[in-house]
Amino acid sequence: MGILSILVILARANRFALRSRVRTRVRLVRPTNPCCTPVIFVPGVLGTTMVDVQHGKFPVWGSYKGIFFYRDAYEDMDLSLSENGENRLQPGEVLWDFPVVPGLISLPIFRELAFSLESVGYVRDESALNNGSCLFLGLSYDWRRGVVEGARRLEEAVRTVQNSTGAKKIHLVGHSWGSTVIRYYLRYGGADMLNGVDERPRPGAGNIDTFFAVGAPFGGTFRALHEVNCGFAPAGPLGRPVMPHHMASSPVAYQLLPFNVNHVINESGESQNLSLAEVDTWRLHGWGPFRQKTFEALFRRARKHAPGLTRVEMESIADGFLRKSLAAGQRLWELMGEKNSLDKNVRTVVYASDNRPTLTHVVMRGSEVLATSDLVRRNVPGLFDRVTAPGDEYVPFSQIREYFDGLTMINDPLHTPDESYVCLVDAPSHRDLLKQGPLLDNLLLNICSARRRRSWM
Repeated sequence: MGILSILVILARANRFALRSRVRTRVRLVRPTNPCCTPVIFVPGVLGTTMVDVQHGKFPVWGSYKGIFFYRDAYEDMDLSLSENGENRLQPGEVLWDFPVVPGLISLPIFRELAFSLESVGYVRDESALNNGSCLFLGLSYDWRRGVVEGARRLEEAVRTVQNSTGAKKIHLVGHSWGSTVIRYYLRYGGADMLNGVDERPRPGAGNIDTFFAVGAPFGGTFRALHEVNCGFAPAGPLGRPVMPHHMASSPVAYQLLPFNVNHVINESGESQNLSLAEVDTWRLHGWGPFRQKTFEALFRRARKHAPGLTRVEMESIADGFLRKSLAAGQRLWELMGEKNSLDKNVRTVVYASDNRPTLTHVVMRGSEVLATSDLVRRNVPGLFDRVTAPGDEYVPFSQIREYFDGLTMINDPLHTPDESYVCLVDAPSHRDLLKQGPLLDNLLLNICSARRRRSWM
């Protein structure tokens, strides 16, 4: 038997096991009421494919093609720092699976969520709707461009689903950054509240039944600082990584940052007076677009579209981009930290984990910043306990308590209080939260339960 045949058998066995787990879960939940409220799922960063529209919608991100067959002719995942710069990439579709061998082998990303909803009567194809089914939509949006871009796409999607189904209320499920997009939409709709634009809020809370927030990073995550400086390899060592210049040119990276004061210490354990909101901090330490290799990559990319661009002009563009991005990120962090009466109008179910060490501070070692728990453990193990707390690797559980103060905390996934609550689940990582059986059990119980609605929280 050839290697390819073995891989195909394993892939099919994995898919069968996944469906079997879902069938078992649905029998356990035993939905007795029709699941008739539409659901929109909002993925987080990297959760939507990005395609080059001038090359037959080539998937630069989200497929084996982007890993193994990427060419310099394709537009890269970094955004132009200039506001009028060209960028051909557009969002494709939600990354339910990451295809490795087309039609044969794929890695499930959000597939278990899709299978679970389909097993209780949801369909993703509007043409397949009938009396016993309801619509489940995955929101495709350009996650690189920040919260306003995502909220605008969500605003359009909610309106479209309401018009096509006649439903007055919709469930929203957000994973990671997607939860921030949803919370912003509930308060402000698609209005730009971050960049000094004179735009009146268009709250979406009145359209929503329940908001399910999975790993919500409302207070930011220091992991974003690591990724904007170092990039990361979500597809493993064989895949094409997300490079630092991809993240450093994406407004979303700066909107994911925490802007707390006194959350930086040196390797001797001394507090550092260092603000992530100041451009001079980034320039002094060579972070983001001021990191030499990152700047050179962005400069080369910019000259593809503007051959006469000089280095001095590029430095000015990078400075302006970073200044605007940090201001928008800090403004979002402030807005998410404020109390808002609209939050009480939407029942909210929060899923969080507290079984993984998660950074609450970053450590400066000379000019190097250690912004993940693994880096701190490896380089300054004596500070590990001081700078970490229980969480899911990205979001400390204490942050969840802070942002959802007063909510009921539950550990039993088969318990669904009528009021808003926080459900604690164990997960191997932040990215894997939405693959946890207990979490999906609780989600299905909520979606398939008829209940009287009132003013929550």
